Amino acid sequence: MQMISFINYQHLQSESAKTQKHFPSIFKKERDFLEIFEIVNLGNQVNEFIGISRQILYKSMSMISYIRLKTLQFSQE
Repeated sequence: MQMISFINYQHLQSESAKTQKHFPSIFKKERDFLEIFEIVNLGNQVNEFIGISRQILYKSMSMISYIRLKTLQFSQE
């Protein structure tokens, strides 16, 4: 994940340099670009966390269903 972020950062940094050359008023400071990149990176991490949370939720729900089924079977015996 970190390597991918670093590669994306390098690509975006070179794109930023091109943009600054043609449209200097868009990025007044390199810091603005870094803040945008950090926000995007944070968004990716949040999406990854949500995906993991969903997997945990689904596994928990299937485990609860399994326990209910076994409890029902046990009570019928």
